[in-house]
Amino acid sequence: MAHHSDVKQLSKAVEAVGHAVAGGVAGMAAIALFCPLSSVSTRLQVQAREAASGSHSTRIPYKGTWDAFERVAKEEGVLAFYSGLKASLIGIAASNTVYFYWYSFLREHAIQLAQRKELTALESLGVSTVAGVINVISTLPIWVVNTRMQLDTSKTLKQQLLTVYNEEGIKGFYKGLVPSLILVSNPAVQFMVFERLKSILMSRGNRKRLSATDAFLVGAVAKLVATLVTFPYLLVKSRLQANGTRGVIKYAGFTDAVTKIFAADGVLGFYKGITSKVVQTVLGAAFMFWAKEKVVVYTMFCIILLNKMFSK
Repeated sequence: MAHHSDVKQLSKAVEAVGHAVAGGVAGMAAIALFCPLSSVSTRLQVQAREAASGSHSTRIPYKGTWDAFERVAKEEGVLAFYSGLKASLIGIAASNTVYFYWYSFLREHAIQLAQRKELTALESLGVSTVAGVINVISTLPIWVVNTRMQLDTSKTLKQQLLTVYNEEGIKGFYKGLVPSLILVSNPAVQFMVFERLKSILMSRGNRKRLSATDAFLVGAVAKLVATLVTFPYLLVKSRLQANGTRGVIKYAGFTDAVTKIFAADGVLGFYKGITSKVVQTVLGAAFMFWAKEKVVVYTMFCIILLNKMFSK
């Protein structure tokens, strides 16, 4: 009985690690593929910061997503779309590995405690929220630097790290912590919708796993819902993280950012750059879930094989 329990615990641990590694690899592939869209989306979200702060900038605002693509390519070159890619790859690898590990680990234990095969929507929301909080606290500094690199292409990763530290100290790496914690609702909603749709598909098809194609479609729908619900918070987070870029200090904090954005642009101001963000996040998430389903089985097989080799 004890042996059976040990095997079961090992199986859970292997699955959690397998999902973590597969999520990290899939996330890196997705971020590399959709990096230009991410860069444009970030620029559109924060381009009004100089005007709202009273700065007399000569920069002409982007008219939209396509205009931003054309101007960045013409004025800064194609490589500008990939500024911050190194930090993004490190960030997404760390974020997805942390998130998928804790999500898988907590979900399995929640199912065991509930003594059911599936969690309710509310339980799924709770599990993904806890995993998201752990992820944010662990990886936010990487994303702060990544945002700075997308907006200021003249500095390397090391230079941006030193700039943030020298100007603002350790607390500078946690700019936007409040909206980032609120944005835990994004993956929480995403995974709640994903699990519900996954459960429906699997019960109808009497299957144990989703196919990669199904994972792509379900992941796209889940991310679309989550992005539409949480985009205003994402915009505020980006604005706060961009504070200090090119010498502009605009917002005193979360409440100040919300007040000034609303005063400058009204409700629609919270949805600036949503077109490129929806395309980027939905396609990125769909591709990530597709890749993850392709990778996870092989990852777990390799982990089990290595465990057997080293346990002899």
